[in-house]
Amino acid sequence: MGRRLIVLAVLCAACAVPIGTPGAGCRTAPPELLDLLAGDPVLTADVPGSEITARHRSNPCDPGEETRGSVTVERTLAAGTGWADVRARHADLLAANGWTVATAEPLCATRPVSGRVVAFELHPTSATLVEAAIRFWPFPRDTAC
Repeated sequence: MGRRLIVLAVLCAACAVPIGTPGAGCRTAPPELLDLLAGDPVLTADVPGSEITARHRSNPCDPGEETRGSVTVERTLAAGTGWADVRARHADLLAANGWTVATAEPLCATRPVSGRVVAFELHPTSATLVEAAIRFWPFPRDTAC
Protein backbone atom coordinates (compact mmCIF):
# COMPACT_ATOMS: atom_id res chain seq x y z
CA MET A 1 0.00 0.00 0.00
CA GLY A 2 2.79 2.43 0.92
CA ARG A 3 4.52 1.94 -2.43
CA ARG A 4 1.36 2.59 -4.39
CA LEU A 5 0.85 5.91 -2.64
CA ILE A 6 4.40 7.01 -3.41
CA VAL A 7 4.05 6.09 -7.09
CA LEU A 8 0.68 7.83 -7.26
CA ALA A 9 2.11 10.93 -5.58
CA VAL A 10 4.97 11.05 -8.11
CA LEU A 11 2.57 10.64 -11.02
CA CYS A 12 0.27 13.35 -9.68
CA ALA A 13 3.21 15.71 -9.22
CA ALA A 14 4.14 15.20 -12.88
CA CYS A 15 0.53 15.93 -13.88
CA ALA A 16 0.58 19.20 -11.96
CA VAL A 17 2.85 20.82 -14.56
CA PRO A 18 0.48 22.73 -16.85
CA ILE A 19 0.79 22.14 -20.56
CA GLY A 20 2.88 24.92 -22.07
CA THR A 21 5.05 25.36 -18.99
CA PRO A 22 8.83 25.24 -19.44
CA GLY A 23 10.11 22.00 -18.03
CA ALA A 24 7.26 19.88 -19.38
CA GLY A 25 9.05 19.05 -22.64
CA CYS A 26 8.27 22.59 -23.70
CA ARG A 27 10.41 24.76 -25.96
CA THR A 28 9.80 28.49 -25.87
CA ALA A 29 11.82 31.38 -27.23
CA PRO A 30 13.90 33.36 -24.75
CA PRO A 31 12.00 36.42 -23.44
CA GLU A 32 14.90 38.58 -24.66
CA LEU A 33 14.06 37.57 -28.24
CA LEU A 34 10.47 38.76 -27.84
CA ASP A 35 11.71 42.05 -26.35
CA LEU A 36 14.16 42.52 -29.23
CA LEU A 37 11.50 41.82 -31.86
CA ALA A 38 8.89 44.00 -30.12
CA GLY A 39 11.32 46.94 -30.35
CA ASP A 40 11.99 46.53 -34.08
CA PRO A 41 11.30 49.76 -36.01
CA VAL A 42 9.01 47.92 -38.46
CA LEU A 43 6.63 47.52 -35.51
CA THR A 44 7.34 50.69 -33.54
CA ALA A 45 8.02 53.47 -36.08
CA ASP A 46 5.49 56.14 -36.86
CA VAL A 47 3.22 55.21 -39.74
CA PRO A 48 1.35 58.37 -40.80
CA GLY A 49 -2.40 57.97 -40.88
CA SER A 50 -2.43 55.08 -38.42
CA GLU A 51 -2.40 54.50 -34.70
CA ILE A 52 -1.24 51.41 -32.80
CA THR A 53 -4.34 50.10 -31.05
CA ALA A 54 -3.14 46.67 -29.87
CA ARG A 55 0.08 44.78 -29.21
CA HIS A 56 0.31 41.02 -28.77
CA ARG A 57 3.08 38.56 -27.93
CA SER A 58 2.78 34.86 -28.50
CA ASN A 59 5.48 32.53 -27.20
CA PRO A 60 3.74 29.17 -27.21
CA CYS A 61 5.07 25.94 -25.85
CA ASP A 62 6.28 23.92 -28.80
CA PRO A 63 6.94 20.31 -27.88
CA GLY A 64 7.30 19.49 -31.59
CA GLU A 65 7.98 21.64 -34.62
CA GLU A 66 4.61 23.05 -35.57
CA THR A 67 3.91 26.19 -33.52
CA ARG A 68 5.41 29.59 -34.31
CA GLY A 69 5.52 32.52 -31.95
CA SER A 70 4.91 36.14 -32.89
CA VAL A 71 5.09 39.75 -31.87
CA THR A 72 2.16 41.61 -33.42
CA VAL A 73 0.98 45.20 -33.70
CA GLU A 74 -2.50 46.16 -34.87
CA ARG A 75 -2.95 49.60 -36.41
CA THR A 76 -6.21 51.45 -36.92
CA LEU A 77 -6.22 53.57 -40.06
CA ALA A 78 -7.42 57.17 -39.97
CA ALA A 79 -10.01 58.37 -42.47
CA GLY A 80 -8.32 58.93 -45.81
CA THR A 81 -5.45 56.53 -45.12
CA GLY A 82 -5.37 53.49 -47.35
CA TRP A 83 -3.69 50.12 -47.32
CA ALA A 84 -1.23 51.25 -50.02
CA ASP A 85 0.00 54.12 -47.80
CA VAL A 86 0.69 51.82 -44.86
CA ARG A 87 2.26 49.19 -47.09
CA ALA A 88 4.59 51.75 -48.71
CA ARG A 89 5.72 53.07 -45.31
CA HIS A 90 6.48 49.53 -44.09
CA ALA A 91 8.37 48.72 -47.30
CA ASP A 92 10.59 51.75 -46.58
CA LEU A 93 11.07 50.67 -42.95
CA LEU A 94 12.02 47.14 -44.03
CA ALA A 95 14.62 48.43 -46.50
CA ALA A 96 16.09 50.85 -43.95
CA ASN A 97 16.40 48.20 -41.22
CA GLY A 98 18.11 45.29 -42.96
CA TRP A 99 15.11 43.20 -43.97
CA THR A 100 15.02 41.28 -47.27
CA VAL A 101 11.62 41.54 -48.97
CA ALA A 102 10.46 38.12 -50.19
CA THR A 103 6.98 38.98 -51.45
CA ALA A 104 5.30 42.29 -52.20
CA GLU A 105 1.71 41.14 -51.82
CA PRO A 106 1.21 40.27 -49.08
CA LEU A 107 4.24 42.16 -47.86
CA CYS A 108 6.63 39.68 -46.30
CA ALA A 109 10.33 40.03 -45.45
CA THR A 110 12.98 38.12 -43.53
CA ARG A 111 16.17 38.86 -41.62
CA PRO A 112 18.49 37.06 -39.23
CA VAL A 113 17.99 37.74 -35.51
CA SER A 114 19.67 35.89 -32.63
CA GLY A 115 20.77 32.83 -34.58
CA ARG A 116 17.58 32.33 -36.58
CA VAL A 117 15.75 33.97 -39.48
CA VAL A 118 12.48 35.68 -38.54
CA ALA A 119 9.71 36.80 -40.90
CA PHE A 120 7.77 40.07 -41.00
CA GLU A 121 4.25 39.95 -42.43
CA LEU A 122 1.87 42.84 -43.09
CA HIS A 123 -1.74 42.47 -44.14
CA PRO A 124 -5.07 44.25 -43.73
CA THR A 125 -7.57 42.55 -41.44
CA SER A 126 -10.42 44.90 -42.37
CA ALA A 127 -10.94 48.20 -44.20
CA THR A 128 -9.63 50.13 -41.19
CA LEU A 129 -7.24 47.65 -39.48
CA VAL A 130 -3.78 46.44 -40.46
CA GLU A 131 -1.77 43.75 -38.71
CA ALA A 132 2.04 43.81 -38.69
CA ALA A 133 3.71 40.74 -37.21
CA ILE A 134 7.16 39.27 -36.78
CA ARG A 135 6.89 35.49 -36.66
CA PHE A 136 9.52 33.05 -35.38
CA TRP A 137 10.05 29.52 -34.14
CA PRO A 138 10.63 29.18 -30.38
CA PHE A 139 13.88 27.32 -31.09
CA PRO A 140 16.67 28.13 -33.58
CA ARG A 141 14.96 27.40 -36.88
CA ASP A 142 14.54 29.74 -39.81
CA THR A 143 11.10 31.17 -40.61
CA ALA A 144 10.26 31.78 -44.25
CA CYS A 145 7.62 33.89 -45.94
